[in-house]
Amino acid sequence: MKKLCKKLAFSGSVRAGAIIGLMLGLAACSTVGNIIIPRKIVCPPTAVVAGTGSYTLFRPGPGRDVEDVKFDAEISKVRVRCRYRGRGAAVTISFEVAGTLGPAADTSVYRVPFFVAVSRDNEAVLGKRVFVSEHRFSAGVDHSVQREELVQFIPLEKNQKPTAFEILIGFQLTPEQLEYNAFR
Repeated sequence: MKKLCKKLAFSGSVRAGAIIGLMLGLAACSTVGNIIIPRKIVCPPTAVVAGTGSYTLFRPGPGRDVEDVKFDAEISKVRVRCRYRGRGAAVTISFEVAGTLGPAADTSVYRVPFFVAVSRDNEAVLGKRVFVSEHRFSAGVDHSVQREELVQFIPLEKNQKPTAFEILIGFQLTPEQLEYNAFR
């Protein structure tokens, strides 16, 4: 970060101790005269797509009661950080996937597909990729939390802001799972 914005070069007798703590959390700085001014990095809005933040896997058959659940998962604690790189923004997306074994669980490992997509101006999906969150359970343990993190680079045209884009995340669900979530 340009040697911490040239070691926070303040003029005069300004004490920088308290200000340094604030500036360390910022990703970039700009200079106005002899004073370093933090420049806020704006990230694209990020959201879990409605109806895709929960994943329920049932045992085969028509049953859809609690005793038919093999595995449940939820997406939570979504965080986004951004850095400008060259002609774009590197967006780090992280979130938790909490998984719970159900009464019908028949294995100690469940692999849950999730997606990350980028759209522009809340309309066209420019790209989508599916990943897997793997949950392993030891004997006597029925809960698992995996922290998923990835970096998405968004190229920006001149004077274009990252807020022109949106990052969408969610579980890659079957039509039956989407329907189940809609009536939950």
